[in-house]
Amino acid sequence: YYIDRDRKKMPLSEKIVIYLPVATGDIKEEFAQNNLYDFVQFLKNNKKWENQIEEIIVTENENIELIPRIGKQLILFGKMSNFEEKFNAIDLLYSEVFSKTGWNYYNKIDLRYEGKIIRTKNRQ
Repeated sequence: YYIDRDRKKMPLSEKIVIYLPVATGDIKEEFAQNNLYDFVQFLKNNKKWENQIEEIIVTENENIELIPRIGKQLILFGKMSNFEEKFNAIDLLYSEVFSKTGWNYYNKIDLRYEGKIIRTKNRQ
């Protein structure tokens, strides 16, 4: 289902296509209408992230994992608090590190701990 501008649940339509990241997982309707809605609006208002984030996975306890469109890493985002700061950290990682290592050097980026970016390398 979709959530409309009034944060109400609306059914899928066969006539209208809306390009948004897919959200999957343990999504409760109240979470979708509030936290997830705000998060997607942030993405929608930032073209860079709107184009980069392909899937939002909601795990138990309303933690978020992100699947990017470019790169093969899983982004362990954690709670939705401070998401603008977390995206600033990812942006810095993309521009300062990935420009040197390449997009697929790391298979996980962990932002769950405040002020830290934990990266896990791919095993070649």
